[in-house]
Amino acid sequence: MRRRIAERTKNVDDELPRLEREASRLRSEIDRLVNALASFDQKSEAVIRGIAERQDQLSALEARLRAAKGGTCLPST
Repeated sequence: MRRRIAERTKNVDDELPRLEREASRLRSEIDRLVNALASFDQKSEAVIRGIAERQDQLSALEARLRAAKGGTCLPST
């Protein structure tokens, strides 16, 4: 039992930097899309969908990061 917990903790520790990089990338993409959207008078549905999709992904990643930092086991995706 302790070995399994130690393995999961190691997996979470190994995964944190990747999750943080992915969250940072998504934040940058969202910022660029919002800036692009703001510069046009006619709003693009594709850009709006892109922002929403990335925001959903970011929310899921941030939840996983909070769980990982709190020591909670992460569901695999």
